[in-house]
Amino acid sequence: MHITYLIGNGFDLSCGLETRYTNVYDKYCYTLSPNDNISEFKKTILKNNYENWTDFEMALPGFGKKLNDFEKFSECILDFTAFLEDYLKEQESMIDINQNKNTLASKIRDYIYHVDRYCLQASEAALGSMIQRGNEHTICNFVTFNYTDTLEKCLSTVSKSIAKNSQYLYQYNNPIHVHGVLYNGILLGLDNEKFYKDIPCDDARKLRNLIDKVYINSRYSNITNQILKIIKESNIIVIFGWSMGESDSFWVENVKKIFSGKPDMHLVYVPYYSTAVNKRFRNQSLNREDEQKDFIMKKFDLSENQRGRVHIVTDTEYMKLDFLAKGNNKLITA
Repeated sequence: MHITYLIGNGFDLSCGLETRYTNVYDKYCYTLSPNDNISEFKKTILKNNYENWTDFEMALPGFGKKLNDFEKFSECILDFTAFLEDYLKEQESMIDINQNKNTLASKIRDYIYHVDRYCLQASEAALGSMIQRGNEHTICNFVTFNYTDTLEKCLSTVSKSIAKNSQYLYQYNNPIHVHGVLYNGILLGLDNEKFYKDIPCDDARKLRNLIDKVYINSRYSNITNQILKIIKESNIIVIFGWSMGESDSFWVENVKKIFSGKPDMHLVYVPYYSTAVNKRFRNQSLNREDEQKDFIMKKFDLSENQRGRVHIVTDTEYMKLDFLAKGNNKLITA
C-alpha cells in the first residue's frame, strides 16, 4: 500500500509560519533597493497586489515583456529569489520540535498513517479498508513543493518504520523537494513554455535556464521521472496545502492523467478551512464535502463516475501544528 502526499505551502502555514506570498512581498518591497531597476520591480509588485504565489509567478512573463530587457528581468528574479531564501530561512528557524516533542510525534504519526480518520464515515471506511487490507504494510512518500525543511523536522520525531511481531506495518520515505531547498538552487517561475515564450530574450536557453522549473530539474537530475514513478505507484494520493495553481500546471496535468488512468487509485484532498463546522449539524460537514469534491472534480476534469474515488478531509484538526512556531504559545492537547 503506497500513500503519496503532495505537500504545498499550506503545510508551513499549518505549522504557524508566515510563508504566504503577501508575507514575503510586504517585507521585500520595503527593503532598500540596490538600483532603479529593482526599485521599479518592487513598485510593480505593490501596484498589482498579487494575493498568492501562483499569481506572482504567472505575472512574471508580463513584467518581462514590459521591461523588454532580459538582463534586467533576470536581475529582478534573482534579487527576489535571494531575498526569499533569507526570509524563509528566518521563518524556518522558528520551528521548535523539541517543545512538546512527544505530542508532536503522536500527532504526525496519526496524520500520515491515518488520514482516513479525518474524513466523513463513508470515506473513512473506504480508505481504511485499503490501508489495513491483507498483510500489506503502508509506505508513505512525500513530494513537497516547499523550499523549507519544516516537513523533515516534523517527520524526524517519528520512527521511519513501525513493526509488530517482526512485520512492518508502516514506514515512510524521506521527502522529495520538487522546487529545491534553500541555498541550493530553489526554483521560482513557470513550468510550461507557452506561458513565458513571449519574454524578449536573444537566447532561448538563457530564458529556460532562468524560469522553466521542469526544464531546470531535467538538466540537474532525474527528479521529475522519480516523482512521476512514485505517483504512478500510489494507491492513495493526498493533496495537502498545494494550491495546484497554473505555475505548477505540469504537475496538475500529470496527477490528473495518472489518476484518471488508474481506476483503483483514490485521491484525498485537504482544503484550507478558516472555520470549523459544528459537528452537531451533519449537513454542514456534508455541504463542505460536496463543495470541495466539486472543486477537485473541476480542477482535474473528472467524470461523475470517478467521484467515489475522491475524498475530502472535513476535520479542521488535521495537520494542526501551529504550536510549533516559537512565540505562538498555542494550547497543546494530545
